[in-house]
Amino acid sequence: MKYAGMNPHDHAYKYEFKRQQVRDHLLECYELLVKYKNTNIVELIKLHKKFIHKMQIIGKNKYKTLLLLEQYKNAKNKSMAMMVLTNTLSRRGMF
Repeated sequence: MKYAGMNPHDHAYKYEFKRQQVRDHLLECYELLVKYKNTNIVELIKLHKKFIHKMQIIGKNKYKTLLLLEQYKNAKNKSMAMMVLTNTLSRRGMF
């Protein structure tokens, strides 16, 4: 189905732009965790989830970035969890 006046490439560009904004927001959340040791991770997760909903991203993988924060929250050893989070972000080319 073609939309009047909308190029399919424009749609793909907008979708990728939204995904990049979500990744940038995850990086901001990470920086808050690093900078302020007493940052409430539950509040960061809520904030990131609201941001994802605001972007109106569709698809089954829209919560991948949210899972990274939840994994950090559920870890018993926070220093190890921070290393895993840092390495994961680095591997994904977010730095």
